[in-house]
Amino acid sequence: MPHLVTSHQGQPHVLAINDARRNAATYGGGKYVLPLRDQFAASVPNSNTIRIQGGDAMVCGRHWAIDGAYEDYTLDNGTPGYNRIDIVVARIETAPAEKVEIIVRKGEETAGEPVAPSHIDGDLLAGDSAAEQPLYEVRIEGLTPHEPVPLFEVAPGPYVGHVHDASDIDGGVIPVGRGGTGVKSLTGSTGLIHSLFDTSLPDAGYIPVFTEQWGDGGYMNKQTLRKALGLGDTLGALPIANGGTGVTSNAAIALKSYPVNAVYFSRAAANPASLFGGTWVEITDTKLFLGIYMYRRTA
Repeated sequence: MPHLVTSHQGQPHVLAINDARRNAATYGGGKYVLPLRDQFAASVPNSNTIRIQGGDAMVCGRHWAIDGAYEDYTLDNGTPGYNRIDIVVARIETAPAEKVEIIVRKGEETAGEPVAPSHIDGDLLAGDSAAEQPLYEVRIEGLTPHEPVPLFEVAPGPYVGHVHDASDIDGGVIPVGRGGTGVKSLTGSTGLIHSLFDTSLPDAGYIPVFTEQWGDGGYMNKQTLRKALGLGDTLGALPIANGGTGVTSNAAIALKSYPVNAVYFSRAAANPASLFGGTWVEITDTKLFLGIYMYRRTA
């Protein structure tokens, strides 16, 4: 029958495997040292000891730890003229009792190149009752142990340092406050940017604008306009479906600001088609201001 794990039932009912499965879904079902505390940093204070600092780890969703500052484990003496490799593992058992212990597995001595001993891999989530997490390899040449070599993988924090880009976006829109347009289609926006032809711009990085509220003419940085239209700073186009315009050139960006039937205002008798494309007709049957030319986009 179904088991409501997160519930009060008046008696013990949450098992270790319930917690292990949730941990595995968060961190993965492998064997990881967590990015906490000293992460089991190791040293060899003398020829017979490996010292492992405190840390935490996950083995198939089972959380284990060295809670103190450090623990010492014994390395057997080496033999002059011989070499060997020992490995240090954390052994997790779920039956007949649930426990963890640190084991130093002694390798075979040889006058040549030594080979590290094997360990039990195991998968506790698949029903195995034992699994071992390799922590360190220690090479011993004669009587001298070398510095421990880590064998474990440190798990990255699941949400630390993760950066999304446009390729991660599937559906939804990017709000204007985040550099998008806030709409999924070009017809979904009612705001227009009315340009005012003006040759007195700071430099080629700006375009003229005339406010929708019929205020004074001015200019806007092209990079600012790109951000307002959801294109980012300078790189590839943001798709229309994600709140962008789908174009990257300055002319195309400006044209996207004028949907069909939008009106363009200019002090010069220059058809805007010559500036950024599209099909325009001059409005001659009315004048809002003396010396201002008006063009309506038809296609």
